[in-house]
Amino acid sequence: MRSNSCFYCKIKGHQAKDCRKKQADHRNFSSRPKEPARVHATPIMPDVQDLDSLAGYLKDNMDSFNEDTKLDFIGKLMPKDFPKA
Repeated sequence: MRSNSCFYCKIKGHQAKDCRKKQADHRNFSSRPKEPARVHATPIMPDVQDLDSLAGYLKDNMDSFNEDTKLDFIGKLMPKDFPKA
């Protein structure tokens, strides 16, 4: 502070809040293209009218589901009043 130099670029004569290098670095950083968010595709439970169709769907696709998805399907299939362990 006594030397009146910027804490960001260390050049005398201005403060960090007025630093042109800091502002330019901030602009360059925020305009950089962002990587797309990694989204895990969670399958949507098909709208089926009968249990045979649903059983066939689950049998054909169960190996491609992760554990959370499997548990989600099971939770949706259980009756609302089913006791939890």
